[in-house]
Order: sequence, then C-alpha cells, then structure tokens
Amino acid sequence: MQITRSIKTILLATSICGNIASGVVAQQNNPQGLQSEIPALLVKPPVEADSIPDIVRDKKELDNEEDGNELVTDNDVFYERGFMDFDWQTHTQYVQQVLNDVVLPDYIKRTGKQKPDNPSIDVAAAMITNPYFNDLIVQSRLPGDCKPDGCLVQIYSLVGEAWVKKFQATTFTIMAKPGEKLGTVLIGLVGNDEVPSRTVIWTGSVFKEM
Repeated sequence: MQITRSIKTILLATSICGNIASGVVAQQNNPQGLQSEIPALLVKPPVEADSIPDIVRDKKELDNEEDGNELVTDNDVFYERGFMDFDWQTHTQYVQQVLNDVVLPDYIKRTGKQKPDNPSIDVAAAMITNPYFNDLIVQSRLPGDCKPDGCLVQIYSLVGEAWVKKFQATTFTIMAKPGEKLGTVLIGLVGNDEVPSRTVIWTGSVFKEM
C-alpha cells in the first residue's frame, strides 16, 4: 500500500512499541515474530537522515529549555532512574500523515465517533519490537482521550503492511530506557502526587507491568 510505504520511508531507523502489559491494554501477537537481538532503544537516526525525527533528548537539554520551571509530575524520579523523554513532533507533515492514516481510523473504530474538528496529537518514533522499522508512539488529545489522570498514549508496530496498535495507557508522560537484558525495554508511565506512576517492561515478546 502506497500510504504505508511512505510512512515507512519517513520513519525508517528508530522506534518504540510492542504487545501490552496486563491491566494496561489489550494485546496482539506479532505474526512475524521477534528478533533475538533488538537494537538499543533511543538511538538518534543517522545525521544524513534529515526526514527522521530525533528520538530523545537528555535531561540537561530539557532543563535548559524549561528555564528551571518546577515539574508538577514525577518526571524527576524517572530521570534519576535513567529514563529519557521522546522528542515529540506536533505540527509537521509527518504528524499529519500519521494522524490521517493511523490514528484517526483507530479513533473512529474505538469510539464510534466521526473525525473531530482540529484534531491534535504528538508523534515520536523509536525501536522496541522491530529491529528493521520504527514503531510509532502517539500521544492523543482527541476528544475523550484526555482525563484527570492524563492523556491516551498509544504504540503502533508495523506488521506486514499495516500499523498495528500494540500498547495503550493513560498517563501524563511516557518515557523509556533500555532494560538490563538485551532486547528488553523499560517504559515509564509518569504520574504525580495523586496518580501513581507505573513502570512497564517489554520482555522481548510482551509488555508486563512491574
């Protein structure tokens, strides 16, 4: 399919996605199977690949941008554990394509609603389940997707020619870092004083809440 190939071309090189953690979402198996050696998570794409978004920024860079503003969530707890933020994109052609081809069809299917006016999402990319193509990380602000305990975060993996949703959770922020074992990834679902933070591990085949 031309649309899928074009997204695949834009995003080749880095990603984040997988099956679900129990209690976090519904899971699907990857019919293609998983490689035993998954590349390290959160590497930036090659310099010459200008069309591919940067994946993460370290805490020092973020602090400089925040100008010392105090965080109201548990971000610092995760930074101290070595977690990193994703470099989200919002108003780009890349995001618009993911919105139209991946996110909105899922939204219409799961809610029964029509396409909303002025839909807003953030999109990032990183590798978790597929060593050859990135997964898509989507932070949704579509109607009904944001609640007092955060907004909906989804992870889509490329299976054959289709982007398949493998993970979703409601959280203020999602972070990630490589796990201790090769092929594992830790995902931080950031809470605050009222909403508990959670950590999910990608084991190489499924997500499990820790």
